[in-house]
Amino acid sequence: SAWNNDFRYAAKDFVMGRRNRDWLQKNIMGSVDTWAANPLQPVNYLESHDDMALADELCTRPDRDGRSLQENDVAVNRLAATILFTSLGIPMITEGQEFIRSKWGFHNTYDKGDDVNAIRWTDRERPAAAQALAYYKELIQLRQSDAGETFRAISRPPASYYQWITPPDPQTLGYIVNVPKIHDGAGFIVLLNANGATQTFNVPLPAGRWRLIGNGVQINPAGIQDTQVVQGPQPMNVQVPGLRAYIFMDG
Repeated sequence: SAWNNDFRYAAKDFVMGRRNRDWLQKNIMGSVDTWAANPLQPVNYLESHDDMALADELCTRPDRDGRSLQENDVAVNRLAATILFTSLGIPMITEGQEFIRSKWGFHNTYDKGDDVNAIRWTDRERPAAAQALAYYKELIQLRQSDAGETFRAISRPPASYYQWITPPDPQTLGYIVNVPKIHDGAGFIVLLNANGATQTFNVPLPAGRWRLIGNGVQINPAGIQDTQVVQGPQPMNVQVPGLRAYIFMDG
């Protein structure tokens, strides 16, 4: 296995609004159409010990200092994490990424000492960071569940394993996964909106009993409160708020 630098940059570019969804699609599929022999080879990640911390790279402040959390910056972080954990490959997170750790906007901190590089566990107490940490936990739990087997341990997915939804706005992307079921796990629909405004997804809802389990802020496999089960097949228009990811699950 090897670090998947393509995934790292494709996912970050997409959530930052750089309209590169064609490149992102190849990496979501385990990079089997680019360099990997199978999805068990790429180690997908958004941040590692080198280069900028993800919080700083996504920060909209001119100094890129992610210690001052902005609502949109945290929303984009959650959007990127959703891509990471709903893609084929081995997901990796680095220390503190899950609670929006900043390295003060420095590009490379090999010579900055503990003031910058130490893990500050009290950062988890910030309300926006605590919410991000909860969301990462929920993504991990979903991926490790029986339903989440869809995204794990598939050696060579057929071309139809991910079916793409591509609205007119290139800052949006959706995918229907494992429908019809050919691998252990549930069927999923993931809708990504990297635009700051609400976007409409025309979803060809497959057969099944679909419920919204993720709204970009929280994930609950039993269903997000006050949402109904929708019976497919039928076309469905879904309004996804700006900088959010919606996840539907069959079952």
